[in-house]
Amino acid sequence: MFSTNKLIASMVIGGLVIFTGCVTTDIPSKDEIMSALEAIISGDEALGMDEFNDGGALDIEFGDITDGALGKTLEDYYPSDSLRFRFGRNVTDHEILVTHEFEGDSVVYSTISHTVSGDFITVIFDTSGVLVDSFAKPFNIEAIRKVKFKRIDNTRQPRRNWRLVALTPIVSIAGSKIDIDSLVITNTQNGDLLYRFEAENLLDLYIDRENIPQFTTGDSITLKLYVSNTGPEYEWKSGEGAHLRIGRGRRSLNGHLHARRKFFDDGTHGDEVVNNNEFTRIFFVHPPGMGFRHRIFKMFVDVIDFETLFSTEGGYNAALWGFPYKSKR
Repeated sequence: MFSTNKLIASMVIGGLVIFTGCVTTDIPSKDEIMSALEAIISGDEALGMDEFNDGGALDIEFGDITDGALGKTLEDYYPSDSLRFRFGRNVTDHEILVTHEFEGDSVVYSTISHTVSGDFITVIFDTSGVLVDSFAKPFNIEAIRKVKFKRIDNTRQPRRNWRLVALTPIVSIAGSKIDIDSLVITNTQNGDLLYRFEAENLLDLYIDRENIPQFTTGDSITLKLYVSNTGPEYEWKSGEGAHLRIGRGRRSLNGHLHARRKFFDDGTHGDEVVNNNEFTRIFFVHPPGMGFRHRIFKMFVDVIDFETLFSTEGGYNAALWGFPYKSKR
């Protein structure tokens, strides 16, 4: 005789083994999860830094120019108010590395490292627009941003299971002379503080993905950029130049959605004190584009020392912060 109890127990245990085996088979592996997270990162319009690539030397207002011959010397044209200097970066290589840190089975922190290299180009014109000279020097930077994912489901499709819920600004420092201390954004009309970013722990400042900075078309905002320079090598003006860069996607494909504007440290255009490394830019918010009520763009604040701009022998010293924002009607 055989025991009924033993038979039932065997059936239950067997059922558990089969059930457990099915669940194990259906759970995405860690490699599949990481691959899905990287696909989410790649497809998120709030991330990336394609807008960093100028495609060559450009006027502050992105005027069209001819680069002319490169590789000549520039020291004979030490900063002069009688000359116009145009500059830009031509990116030749851009590699992205993503690493992941799992906290339990419901949260993942991912670090996105961009390694970007290419040529930094400066072109000199006289006041009549005649090309005087030009040169190029290589540059290489690393830019870092972190993002946070949360598990929202438990299906067999890992992309459906995870949502990118927060991101930090992107941060890059090249060389050892230039740094950004803080960026303050206020309403130009009433002076109300809108956003403030500080260098300390900036890569631990997680911004809610659904609550990124947003501005209304036509509003006037004032950006104050506070900069440190251990030089400067060129005792001219404040020793460095600062610029606001905005855009959406690659400039080569969406040139009409890109712009670069100069910050001022000369006591004009809303700036209060001359050459004190506190730069000001008043910015009128652009529309999101025809047919859109709102759309995401990226904003970069970019500081470059004058040795980078004006010396063929000097290194590449620059600092960059960037974050997404929403333009709405």
